[in-house]
Amino acid sequence: FSTAPSRGASCTMFAFLTNAGGIILFLLVAVPLTAMLVETLNHRLLEFVQHQPWWPRAAPMQKQLCMSFGYPESYLDNNTLLDTYTGFLVFCGHHFACGILMLPVLFYGWGAAGSFGQSLFLIAGLLDVAMDIYDEIKLIGRTFFHNWVRAVWPVVCPMEIFVLVGLCHHPLAIMMVTPIITYFPELAPFHVLLPALVFAGAICGFTGSYKFVLDVRQPSGFHQYKAIVLIQLVTIYYTRGYLWFTQLWKCIWIFYEREHTAFLIGGVLAGLLMSFFNIILITDSTKAAVKWLPRSLPRVAVEQAELENDVVDLGSPSSSKGTARGGLVLATTLGLAPQAKRLRAQVQVLRAAGKFKKALDKEG
Repeated sequence: FSTAPSRGASCTMFAFLTNAGGIILFLLVAVPLTAMLVETLNHRLLEFVQHQPWWPRAAPMQKQLCMSFGYPESYLDNNTLLDTYTGFLVFCGHHFACGILMLPVLFYGWGAAGSFGQSLFLIAGLLDVAMDIYDEIKLIGRTFFHNWVRAVWPVVCPMEIFVLVGLCHHPLAIMMVTPIITYFPELAPFHVLLPALVFAGAICGFTGSYKFVLDVRQPSGFHQYKAIVLIQLVTIYYTRGYLWFTQLWKCIWIFYEREHTAFLIGGVLAGLLMSFFNIILITDSTKAAVKWLPRSLPRVAVEQAELENDVVDLGSPSSSKGTARGGLVLATTLGLAPQAKRLRAQVQVLRAAGKFKKALDKEG
């Protein structure tokens, strides 16, 4: 990459992308382009998914997932379920594409990647920010101005989702990436963490959505589910466990050594919050693995229903789910998510019934 013929243009691009004014200008262009791309892809994917034979099986699981995120049941018609399902897939695809652009720096290192590889990395990071900004605008419109934007975004967004994603996830992601690109683009731990997190989000998001396609009551579907649980476990432990905590410590130490107080304080606060979300994701993936990897195909109706609930409840360990699950602790405590609270109660009843059935079997 250091011998690319467009080295001069790459150097100019790098200087542009590490300047505050250049970043603002880049985002002013990237956000509307991202919006057009995302809406076009989402519309085409929605048309494809709704005609698939597996959608009637996936729709109830998507409904349960939406309710666990705070959607009232009255909001969840078929169009809303399709939009939330395909919209998440598009988001994961965007993550994956950004991760691809980061590979030169990840594999070769910052210096060896040259100005061309460095520019690709910065573009990918800012494209990820552009996606968050666009989705933030979309969330605001769907939550507070739905009557005005109904023609463009027909699916209304409940306040719970705006609080969890619009106030917790997106601002945190934007504030963690943009300042580092502006002031510390050469920060080595950042070159590991950013691609690791976007790839982890894409892998776990895609596999989590694919789970809804499976008929886990059949042997083939159940074995695929167990394989996905293992893939997610390894991905989460490596990226959001090992890489996150080791590289976060390196970032904090660099800020401390260079006496950058603002970045040190911001890094500690953002790191603690993201660590909380990551621990939630690690816990979810561990629960699914411990519970289902050693088990054989459920034959009893109660256990089959329990498995289908766990496909959702322990389903897709993505960053947004970690944020939402952490936020739901607060939202449920404050009474902001009664549907999610009621759903969790139903799941607990189902699990208790399963345990009671096992006890009866042992006594018999």
